Amino acid sequence: MYYVYDRAEGDGVTKLQRKKRICLVGCKSGIIPDLLRCKLKPDHNEPYDWELDISEDYSSRGEAVIVDMKPYDEDCIFLCELDKAYGYSHNGWTPILLRLKGLYVDEPVGSLNKESFDYPNKTDLIYTMSYLSGTVENGNIKGRWTGSGPSRSVLLFPKTLTFFLASMGKNDPGLFRETEP
Repeated sequence: MYYVYDRAEGDGVTKLQRKKRICLVGCKSGIIPDLLRCKLKPDHNEPYDWELDISEDYSSRGEAVIVDMKPYDEDCIFLCELDKAYGYSHNGWTPILLRLKGLYVDEPVGSLNKESFDYPNKTDLIYTMSYLSGTVENGNIKGRWTGSGPSRSVLLFPKTLTFFLASMGKNDPGLFRETEP
């Protein structure tokens, strides 16, 4: 579940207070198509790759987009901030890559009030992918921009994968360094 939280800075601490529930996707109420719509120009057509700095956009309004990854889990809390969204609109579909900041990952229930909490000093980097039914055509959002349906696979053709890998490398330069087993 996705929420907008008010972000308040003070005394070296950032406090987050839940404000409202939101939709991430969907052409009528999703924040991703809404933010993308503002960036489009009439000559933007598929294939079209794009990036949205959601954290920066909402932070400028004194807000943050928080993802409750396990809203119904009775044992643990898993909260992330939605940082960036990348998409590659092509052939009527848009695979998306989300960059998240893991704020509280698998913390015991009761250790944190999900309605109001302090932003942690350290966050975990997390990426997730999905794809949407919809695209960009003549500078407009076309289609429903909703989830892909029953298929759980994200199909990444070489150009799409190359775009996502380049986006990840740009924001996290050390991400692809070889690590020892």
